[in-house]
Amino acid sequence: MEVPGRGPRAEAPWKQLSAEELENQYCPSRWVIRRGAEETLKMYSHLGDKATKKARATRKSLLHVPYGDGDGEKLDIYFPGEVAAEALPFCLFLHGGYWQSGSKDMSAFMVDPLTARGVAVVVVAYGIAPKGTLDQMVDQVTRSVVFMQKKYPCNEGLYLCGHSAGAHLAAMMLLANWTKHGVTPNLKGFFLVSGIYDLEPIVHTTQNAPLLLTPEDARRNSPQLLLEAALTRPSGPACHVLVTVGQHDSPEFHRQSREFFQTLRRGEWDASFEEIRDVDHFEIIWSLTQQDSVLTQVGHSLSPGECGSHRRGGRWGAEGIFGFQGAGVLMVGTENPLASATSPPERAPRDLQSAPGHTGGSCLGLGVDGAGHRSGTRKVFACE
Repeated sequence: MEVPGRGPRAEAPWKQLSAEELENQYCPSRWVIRRGAEETLKMYSHLGDKATKKARATRKSLLHVPYGDGDGEKLDIYFPGEVAAEALPFCLFLHGGYWQSGSKDMSAFMVDPLTARGVAVVVVAYGIAPKGTLDQMVDQVTRSVVFMQKKYPCNEGLYLCGHSAGAHLAAMMLLANWTKHGVTPNLKGFFLVSGIYDLEPIVHTTQNAPLLLTPEDARRNSPQLLLEAALTRPSGPACHVLVTVGQHDSPEFHRQSREFFQTLRRGEWDASFEEIRDVDHFEIIWSLTQQDSVLTQVGHSLSPGECGSHRRGGRWGAEGIFGFQGAGVLMVGTENPLASATSPPERAPRDLQSAPGHTGGSCLGLGVDGAGHRSGTRKVFACE
């Protein structure tokens, strides 16, 4: 695939790997640092199940809400109060599992800490392989976003968060054709956690056995390649994209995240990149269950907006969530609450790059008031 105005695309580094090396790079459980692979996967399922049961027992919710006619096209909505209010920021979470495992019924990681700060959380189900195809999954996520916008037209912003395969599906929403759905979602930000954005390497691994991706399928569903070739640019700075990766993710996961961030910046998207210290592919999402280490300190920086218009200035401006611009913008800390005294010694973080306004250190973003003036930073130790 050639990128308009940039000539032929350089050969991807993954093509220089042997089949064994490629398989190893795209098997996240082989890179865990504190537990064995089997124990890690069991713990991941256990914590997701525990978080979901707690959320359903303690939060006002609407469960198994259909956003389409398919069997798996349902979502769960968790509200911050006793009333299912409409004028709220909504965070849509897309689970990981290599598009072939995982469930919304075990993925309510973010509910407890986010609803405590006034944000509604939506956990979206999609039809995983082998029954579902990548094209169908992208379409399902697109329709789930459309559904939420139509159901809650007075929302104070839709924020998409995805982990691993879910980060890929969230990233595909940057390229969605909303016109054909008759609605423009009030998208305010994307939080992409340890994702894969170029699917071509997956075709050549055993992960593709249930997916049955062809090279063309992979290219058609690769946001990295599609954004490189995109002729359109974002219409405004309101939508921020935060790309994160765990320190102990594999080198290929690091490369994918860095290159996707760089592509976003070349395309004039408002994007930031952060490596999260001392976590692996699974710990990075586990820690979203921690009240004192969540990546989202949102409630106090949001105030009710009017349907159809968002006030500028004062506390409102652009919303502060997931490191996005706004009064009281939150920061990304790099402490890992799951780390133990036996953790490997800390190493220097990889090259950290961010949008203009990054102050370095362990934080992301700057406080910006409604007029766009710098208002300083506030360090909040977040999920890692």
